Amino acid sequence: MKRTSARLRRIAVVVALSGALPRGARADEAANKASAQALFDDGKELVKAGKYSDACPKFLESQRLDPRISTQFKLADCYEHVGRTASAWVNFLEVASATKAADDAEREKVARSRAQALEPKLSRLTVRVSTPVAGLVVRRDGVVVGEAQWGTPVPIDAGDHALSAEAPGKQAWSSRVRVSGDGATVAAVVPPLEDAPLEPAATKTAPAARTGSPRSDASPETGSGGAQRATGIAASVIGLAGLGVGTAFGVAAMSKQSDSKAYCRSESLCTQPGLDLVDDAKTAASVSTIAFAAGGVLLVTGVVLVVTAPHRAPRASALGIAPFAATGGAGGLWSGSW
Repeated sequence: MKRTSARLRRIAVVVALSGALPRGARADEAANKASAQALFDDGKELVKAGKYSDACPKFLESQRLDPRISTQFKLADCYEHVGRTASAWVNFLEVASATKAADDAEREKVARSRAQALEPKLSRLTVRVSTPVAGLVVRRDGVVVGEAQWGTPVPIDAGDHALSAEAPGKQAWSSRVRVSGDGATVAAVVPPLEDAPLEPAATKTAPAARTGSPRSDASPETGSGGAQRATGIAASVIGLAGLGVGTAFGVAAMSKQSDSKAYCRSESLCTQPGLDLVDDAKTAASVSTIAFAAGGVLLVTGVVLVVTAPHRAPRASALGIAPFAATGGAGGLWSGSW
């Protein structure tokens, strides 16, 4: 009577919860239950045919989709038949705990008895760490083995198992260990991890002797980046010279235009010296305009070429540019180390 009332309470809770679920959630749950039942039935048929290796994945997926005590019991029994003693032992213990909570003393007794019968057959693996370091992470079959487990024999299924270890600043380590059945205990030792190789240090550059554009430490730049940069520098120098010429002729034009006023009563009435000065002023102004335009274009082009040129490792180098202008002409003085 006590067992029946407990089952009725569980059914009532399930019904109440299912009614509270959204329609989409209830549909997903129904689909999972249907798939789980089909997998469970397939598993039982495979067990009848003695195909336990094929049946275990069926029970495992059925339990994932719709966890049930009966499915977990079948999974534990299947694991025992294929030699996965530790997995069978764990699942029988979980079934025993679940049936005890459900006041199902009979099924609890059966599950606990099956688990106890497997204990002498359990194989165990002890993972030892020879040299613990900060940040060390040890894994067994991809699952982290916490520090509390180090040195403790842990039940494990017989067979080959992968071990790995890693830590900051250390080379990763990995190995495989074989664990036999029938209660064997195997110890695996994680060796001291070797230091990871240092990254190559960046090439140091000598300090520049003078302010200027950096150049490569290697042979003179003959690649596309060096050629582009050299062309840009030359264009910039010529552009600066053009601006200097334009400035000089502009000053000359204004000077001659001012001098012509002494020989002209008006813009249309000038003596010959005045006319000559006016003509010279116009010529100088034209030269100034052309020089300014050409110099500006060359300077902008040169700067763009220098800025967009591929960079190479710098070395001590310098380039100095000093434009000059005078009444009679203009130019630029430049020097550099290459």
